[in-house]
Amino acid sequence: MQKNTYVLSLGGSLIAPSPAGTLNTEYLARFRATLRPFLEDGHRFFIIAGGGKTARLYQNTLEELTSPPNDTLDWMGIYATHLNSHLIRMLFSEYAYPEIITSPFQEYHYGKEHQIIVSGGWHPGNSTDFVATSLAGENDVGFVLNLSNIQYAYTKDPDTYEDAEPIYDMTWEEFQELVGDEWTPGSSVPFDPAASRRAHDLGLEVRLLDGENLENFTQFLHTGEAEGTRIHP
Repeated sequence: MQKNTYVLSLGGSLIAPSPAGTLNTEYLARFRATLRPFLEDGHRFFIIAGGGKTARLYQNTLEELTSPPNDTLDWMGIYATHLNSHLIRMLFSEYAYPEIITSPFQEYHYGKEHQIIVSGGWHPGNSTDFVATSLAGENDVGFVLNLSNIQYAYTKDPDTYEDAEPIYDMTWEEFQELVGDEWTPGSSVPFDPAASRRAHDLGLEVRLLDGENLENFTQFLHTGEAEGTRIHP
């Protein structure tokens, strides 16, 4: 059986969805159970954890009490992703590399028993999506699976516009027209603009999947096909 390597950008909204930063233990249990059969079959995963509402909580507090520059807000969010990354690493302790990766370009030496490598944010100016695309490029993985609380990219913000329509397939040029060119700390977009440019340059494909629908995610791991938006060169 062919052993595959997957890069997962795991949205913080799935890990810590509440305004108080409370963790979604039910989801984390299902996520671990979903990956376990694939780990037992020898597949490898890079998991890049987002900050979720934990990051927003700390960023909002900073903004209420000080006037932080964007770099400071970004660092606060990055530290939240590192906390979530350690949690994911420990949940998969029997399979995971014993440290989190803090840069997609750092050297790390892992053995065949380390089937999961976990990372969080890297530096200001981008989100964990950028780390995911960079790790895919560094490890010759041709695509990134973006698991979040949305299933599709839309023509407009679906929370604001009733006539917003899902997009099933689009190029990077089309996606960049949709999300723009600027990264804002704490922003909520299907895939961040800096990561979009990076994925475009690397020739990567990204699949946007509803991370709550783990059956759909499992179908992709089995077949390479699932419901969601496909973004490609």
